[in-house]
Amino acid sequence: MTRTIIGIAALLATTACADSRPTAPGAARRADADLAAARSGPRCHPVEGTIIERITGPNTAAGKVTGDISGDVDIVITALQQLPGGLVKFQANCTMVTPQGTLTTNDDAVLSPIDAPLYRVNNHLNVSGGTGEFAGATGNLHTHGTVNFVPGGLVDLHYRGELCEEQQ
Repeated sequence: MTRTIIGIAALLATTACADSRPTAPGAARRADADLAAARSGPRCHPVEGTIIERITGPNTAAGKVTGDISGDVDIVITALQQLPGGLVKFQANCTMVTPQGTLTTNDDAVLSPIDAPLYRVNNHLNVSGGTGEFAGATGNLHTHGTVNFVPGGLVDLHYRGELCEEQQ
């Protein structure tokens, strides 16, 4: 009985102190280097909100962005391609002007017809920089929603993604 109790106690002590991820030689140095790199690299945080715009011209729209990024927004379509099945693909430049600075993105969108000129929007926005607090910003945003391609038509989008800023 004494042997059994000592054996169980030894097993519990070993299990309680064991790490399921054994440390390889040099792992502590690599972990320290990874931590230092994370401190000096970009700091990313999730963002989401809405974009409400009106079509202002044949290749432009302007309006408001609200949520984690808030201010004025405008978009200029730089390339447009009609695809089979009524799909439309476009590239654009987007500028969001906030009290903290200006955020710029390069957009790649696919529009699916609902009942033309009404389209469903699936847009990937690659953050390309900015000014003020957004100087050097990177990241990716994704928008979903609808656009009505008539003069003054409504652009109604929800954005979600990650905004990254260089650590100082």
